[in-house]
Amino acid sequence: MFLRKESMKNAIFRRKGTRSLLLTLFLVGLLSGCPSVNTLHPARPVPVDKVEYSGGLGVYTFDDDLGSTTLPLVEAQARWGLGEQYDAGLKVTSFSMIQADLNYALILNEEFALSVDPTIAFLPLGGPLATYLWLPVLADVYTSEKLTLTLSGRVGHLFLSDSGNLDDDDDIGLDGATGLWGIGIGMRHRLSDKLTLMPELHAVFPTEDVGADVLYSFSVGFLF
Repeated sequence: MFLRKESMKNAIFRRKGTRSLLLTLFLVGLLSGCPSVNTLHPARPVPVDKVEYSGGLGVYTFDDDLGSTTLPLVEAQARWGLGEQYDAGLKVTSFSMIQADLNYALILNEEFALSVDPTIAFLPLGGPLATYLWLPVLADVYTSEKLTLTLSGRVGHLFLSDSGNLDDDDDIGLDGATGLWGIGIGMRHRLSDKLTLMPELHAVFPTEDVGADVLYSFSVGFLF
């Protein structure tokens, strides 16, 4: 990050006390919508020519110098089956971030599926622009008629660019990036022909010191 330190300190003192600007932006991206680390789908692609609609409710939680913070998460997604081994998704998270992904199954059989799911997400903040790139790897390690258990790992990158000032009276230049990695577990449980529950738990770790060592995400998704 390339920051004008004195102006940054004044702005952060007014907004976040002792929290750094990098932590603020990292959490604004991850907490006001994303890039949601919840996939709302397993490794196995949606069947060809089928469309799935899903939504999720959850929370993010993290610890920093000010203590523990928990923030809500709302997301909605549509997925399209494009081929036997791949599907595509479009997601809106917390009414602020747009996310698109292409899930491609490297291994696909009746008992096991392994996929890569490259994802891009944008979060316009009015001032700085946050762009996230993710590369999740999903593995359906257990599959039955009503239940699928999915393990995941991911690496990613957060890019920040300065499209304006955070406040009219602040002169803060932003330009930088930080790496991210994470692990997760998800379950898809079909309750009926019209409703499937998809609880997920994820942990995300920044590769640089942003003031928080780990961020946890828990959500319950609904497939209609």
